[in-house]
Amino acid sequence: VEKGKDKKGETSIVFLVSNFPDSSKEYIRIYKLRWGIEMFHRTAKQSLGLKNCQSTNRDMQKVRICNVFYIYAFLHHQKKLRKVSSVEFVIRSLQMLKPEELMVALVAFNQIFHENN
Repeated sequence: VEKGKDKKGETSIVFLVSNFPDSSKEYIRIYKLRWGIEMFHRTAKQSLGLKNCQSTNRDMQKVRICNVFYIYAFLHHQKKLRKVSSVEFVIRSLQMLKPEELMVALVAFNQIFHENN
């Protein structure tokens, strides 16, 4: 049993059931780590078009997947910069930007990779 807060800030109780051989505290710790992965998959499929790749070409599928990972990293970075609660909120706010403003944010994000080389 795990006590937490839902989206509305109300206290809720979650029952986690497993045949995992470790302690319940360890299971909850692992579940919390896994939750970020679940959120990535949901966003990648629903908002970033991962499920819409219709190419049968393996290389094109790899490019699509790499682009989704890159954009998700950009969105997650924006989430931290803006100090907001979700990547989905960032997506909605970026949709309001002019293309030039979005390009400035992407170029700044890309500089992170060049600074470390």
